[in-house]
Amino acid sequence: MTSKIYRSREALGKLGEAVLAQWAYDVGYVLNGSVDDRAGWDGVMESPPEAAGDAEPGFGHRDTFPFRARIQVKATDKTTGRVSKVNLSNWIRLAEAPEPAFFLVLEMGGQGVPEAAYLVHVDEDIIRSVLRQQRENEVGPQTLLHKINLPLVYKNAPRVEPLSGRGLLDAVDAVVDAAPCDYFAWKHTVKTTAGFEHGHAVAELTAPPGTHPLVQMAELEVGLRSEVPFLHADLFPLRFGLQDGTPSLSIPGGSLVGPPPVASDSAEVVLSAPSLGREASARADLYVSPSATVALPPDADTPAGESADLDESARVPLRVRLRAQHVSVTFRAEDQRFDLTFNPPGPDERVPIRGLKEMIAFVAMGVAAREANAPVEIAIHTDRGGSMSSGLVQCTIKDLDPEHLPTVESLVKGLWRIAQAHSVEDRLLASLEEITAQGQIISVLDQIADGSAQGEVEMRTSYPTDEAFQKSDPTGLLFAYVSGISLGDWHLISVVQFGRVVVERAGKRKRSLRIPIDAPRILHRHTRRPGTPAPDFFDLGRAAAYAAGEPILLAEQPHVHIVAPDGTVDPGSRPTA
Repeated sequence: MTSKIYRSREALGKLGEAVLAQWAYDVGYVLNGSVDDRAGWDGVMESPPEAAGDAEPGFGHRDTFPFRARIQVKATDKTTGRVSKVNLSNWIRLAEAPEPAFFLVLEMGGQGVPEAAYLVHVDEDIIRSVLRQQRENEVGPQTLLHKINLPLVYKNAPRVEPLSGRGLLDAVDAVVDAAPCDYFAWKHTVKTTAGFEHGHAVAELTAPPGTHPLVQMAELEVGLRSEVPFLHADLFPLRFGLQDGTPSLSIPGGSLVGPPPVASDSAEVVLSAPSLGREASARADLYVSPSATVALPPDADTPAGESADLDESARVPLRVRLRAQHVSVTFRAEDQRFDLTFNPPGPDERVPIRGLKEMIAFVAMGVAAREANAPVEIAIHTDRGGSMSSGLVQCTIKDLDPEHLPTVESLVKGLWRIAQAHSVEDRLLASLEEITAQGQIISVLDQIADGSAQGEVEMRTSYPTDEAFQKSDPTGLLFAYVSGISLGDWHLISVVQFGRVVVERAGKRKRSLRIPIDAPRILHRHTRRPGTPAPDFFDLGRAAAYAAGEPILLAEQPHVHIVAPDGTVDPGSRPTA
């Protein structure tokens, strides 16, 4: 008579429990298992108390048990590489357990001992999948969790080799190498953040009449407005993109206030008038509306505002904003329009001179284009390689008074060049009042630096003795004087050269001098930074004479001095006019 083996799922379960218990016993570990298998048999496997001495001491004895894991055994006589039915309640229990959790799959092959064993770690991917399945059940037609089954696929899981307690420990160590407290913290983070990557709730707002709420949201996201009003709001919990059917909170009315906008990139903004051969540029921060977008017509011609970043998508941000210090460019996707606005500082407001230069250059460009009725183009080039362009459009600048623009533009450009020569262009702050008050000095220094200064200077000198008069003959010497610009605690000092001294008349201890400005240049520059002492006058003169390579006549009211390249200085003479 031939006898067959008949093994039920329950019998296989008991065999699996016995195998795990034997393996734990073989390595001296403690196994606390379920008394009943109705919910899926779990065993919590721990190293014995005496193993605590093997762990490195930590704060609060956090690693008293160096090893602790929850293991659910699945025994099967099949070799398909999957267990078709593991109910969701089992999955959730392992996903939510704080300690490392595993499925131990034993392929028995009809025998009393396993022929192969696989260890499936309930890792982040599995935890997220289980929690998503749970969320789908919460928001959809609800089913008892133990009646929802998910397959356990183990064919690619690590094998337990050898088939023993030692092999099991090695398999666990291969996937979990963190200290228990660190693993618990990691798993807690995964459980509590999974599915909330896009927020914890969806707000449905009833907007008042007026500007479309999507436009308002886009403007909030790029910093064009500080709040979005609403008449009523309902908040629906959200996880894994799945929204509850009923709100958890209703608000009768108020305003939605967002966090300060965060720039997504930096860019160069260029305003040009090709027909005038002029352009202005500024560095700006790029802001886009991530949640408010608009679809472009698929059959439209290449639109103004086409972006290299957005060619692969039929949707573009509803608002794109480029914000420099005093210049702002906004792209309106719904009508493919670019708006150029200015935020000028107050007359006595001290601001970085780079921002002033950029703003005034943009204003000057706009004014020139408006007066010539010339079209302009706004081009944007991001640091990451994206680009946008308005195409040629007419420029409209509101509330702009260009009356004093040429003077201010010239002074700011001159100050910028002077600051560049001192290598402090990105550190200086100035107000328009400071710049205009020192406008003559700025203009002269700028003209001397580029060699365009013209004119002449006349002065008369007198000397206390005949000896001093004879010794201090300035005929043919280069004439130089010390000048400077003061911006707050910064002082930009220059020793400037005009030309060679011509003696017009000489009398008893007196001379009349004429200095043509025919060889203007800067002989020496000195930057007096905040908190540093004023430089010595003669040190400046010596540096200037060394740069000139010959003696110079250096003016210091009310004296003039002959300073030689070797540093020697004559006793000095006194100008009388």
